[in-house]
Amino acid sequence: MNTKLSEAAAKAIQAIAFNLTLLSLGLSSSPAHAIPANEPPQQEDSLDCFSDLQGAISNTPQVINLGQTATLRWNVTVPSSCTGKGVKLYVNNQLVSSTGSQNIQPSADTSYRLRATLPAVHGGGERTLATSAIKVNLPPTDPNLSFCPSSIYWDADRDGINDSKEDCLLNHYAPVLYMPFDYDWIKPANVDWYLARTTLRFHHNNCSDDEVLALGAVTQSSLINQAHSPKEGFWDGCDHKNWVIQSTYDRFFDEDQHFFLQAPNDATHRGSSNPTQWKVYGHVYKNSIGGLNLQYWFFYPYNDNVASFNHEGDWESIIVRLNGAYTVNGVYFCGHGDCSTYRSANNISWFDNTHPIGWVADGSHATYPSELACDLAPVEEEGEPLLNCQTKDAYRWFTWANGKLGRSGYQGGGVVNVGEKNFPLNGQLFIRYYSRWGELGETSVTSGPRTPSFQSNWKLDAQ
Repeated sequence: MNTKLSEAAAKAIQAIAFNLTLLSLGLSSSPAHAIPANEPPQQEDSLDCFSDLQGAISNTPQVINLGQTATLRWNVTVPSSCTGKGVKLYVNNQLVSSTGSQNIQPSADTSYRLRATLPAVHGGGERTLATSAIKVNLPPTDPNLSFCPSSIYWDADRDGINDSKEDCLLNHYAPVLYMPFDYDWIKPANVDWYLARTTLRFHHNNCSDDEVLALGAVTQSSLINQAHSPKEGFWDGCDHKNWVIQSTYDRFFDEDQHFFLQAPNDATHRGSSNPTQWKVYGHVYKNSIGGLNLQYWFFYPYNDNVASFNHEGDWESIIVRLNGAYTVNGVYFCGHGDCSTYRSANNISWFDNTHPIGWVADGSHATYPSELACDLAPVEEEGEPLLNCQTKDAYRWFTWANGKLGRSGYQGGGVVNVGEKNFPLNGQLFIRYYSRWGELGETSVTSGPRTPSFQSNWKLDAQ
């Protein structure tokens, strides 16, 4: 017999016997570093980490109109079992911290998923912790707006109308105005031009006025950020009271205590000789016939009417009334705040089919539907009969951008959409100023008018 084979067999028998003995004692001869293949501790840890993660996500509000903003918030509690595991958190595909928020402005219904991931070295994997969804109300399709380019819905002035549609309509239907420059020494201007040439003062009845902002200090921003104390009566010494009136005060107008703008001389009263500085201020709102009203405001630094019926600061307007298909139903022609003159679309003169023509009266700057209607206005209202609106093509004011196109007349500075009183557009903060654009006179017709947004016809024929 081979001696080496006998020795090997003997050692094998001894090893078997030894293992049987260990098994009988409940022990194992496996090496101390061995890990059962089907129960790796790393995988167990990963499972514990994922199962212990707690997260929430929500958006406020849950329903918005297209163009509005909502706030998305999330919070994740990361347990100790995830320490050192390289857990990463995502909202959809955006890497985020465990707690956070952000403003969102989706253009359609959108879902948001808060999820966690583990790297492969720790077993890998992904788990959805929470979900949230937001509904976006889309505006109805606009009929007959082939002349307006499509755009993303945006409603910064919060009036329920797409701002880009407002801009398009304001330009599409902007008026041509025949100006009375044979007689009128006053030219139009714009708000910023005028403010730079005026002071802001405060009127105290039976007491001296106070200067609030000096010449050169009045801007749209400073205009709406003033506060001033009224004074006691003359017999009480005209001392200032211990409370203030804000320049954006919106409750009632006190004829005895209020702000007003004052131009220092006729150099300002004359207006601007540069027609590119003649701006029109547009305002769009829903009307009573299911369409929109397009309001156009024109500013003149002075009203030089018949006799002594004059005042500083002159706001005049017309209103183009659109039906639900956005075609013209008619136009309101206004003068001195009175918009009672209304003409249907077929009783209006038109330029290039979509631009109504108005005739501006000498001195008062009221707008009329025809030269004859202006010339026949009462003498006490407009002055010289048959000469109130004498004009010619060379005096036409093309109010919208690029409207003149080489034709006879003046190219103005375009139409600026001012938005709504509490949500101005295009930096037109002046519409929040509640008070007068000229000094107080003896009567309402000799006093500077208030800001258009505080006049009675600001929302004429509104829905």
